[in-house]
Amino acid sequence: MVNDWKENYGLFIGVMLKTFEVVIGAAIFMSTKGDRKLTFEENVVFYFFIVIGLSYHFVPCYYGNLIYTVTNTFGYDLFSSDWTDGNLKYKKAMIVFGENLKQPVALSVSFYENLTLETFQVVKNIKLFLQKFKVK
Repeated sequence: MVNDWKENYGLFIGVMLKTFEVVIGAAIFMSTKGDRKLTFEENVVFYFFIVIGLSYHFVPCYYGNLIYTVTNTFGYDLFSSDWTDGNLKYKKAMIVFGENLKQPVALSVSFYENLTLETFQVVKNIKLFLQKFKVK
């Protein structure tokens, strides 16, 4: 059930992010195409798309980064604690639990890319580059 949830969530986030990248690309293309100057309303709509697009990318990346960081810290704290002094059942449980924590939990987009703040930074840099690029 967890794998189904992760797959569906990753697919949903992937479709959402890719769809909005197409929309923002079209908005940038339409705003930079031609020789006419944009009206105030067109500028407001254009920047509205950019702000909404960045927030659509930031929220999943922020929480994905938070999950990754917390599970990484939890695994480090588990291995650095003095769990070897416990009884045998506790030691076995910690070994099994520790094996699962060797690979930190991370949100991913359709099992393709982990959602972290580095992902957000890359997407933001691409959008800023496209915004500066003028199509004549």
